[in-house]
Amino acid sequence: MTIREVIVTFEGSGGFERFLACRFFCEAGARPGFLAESSPSDPIMPIFTSEAQLARHRGPVAWFSTTGADLLDLVPAGHRLVVDQSSDTPVVLDPGATRRGVRLERVGT
Repeated sequence: MTIREVIVTFEGSGGFERFLACRFFCEAGARPGFLAESSPSDPIMPIFTSEAQLARHRGPVAWFSTTGADLLDLVPAGHRLVVDQSSDTPVVLDPGATRRGVRLERVGT
């Protein structure tokens, strides 16, 4: 299941459960935890649907992977998730929108 499939089926039956089961890739820092890109107005945490997408955005870096369910539990408060930031169709997820679902926003046109 890819994030693109999740977007297509999210509003239908079981979409949120599919998001929870998706595997995402994140850059690993020197210490355990996520690397976030923070600005006072828009704190984000970039996540990727594959090692290739991560490398496209950051180059060759250490990484780890986790599920959507774990991401929702681990994302810093107030941060939004940006999926495949360097792709043609990045997606912004706001995990604070609700505990039973996330608001999806398409970035760009």
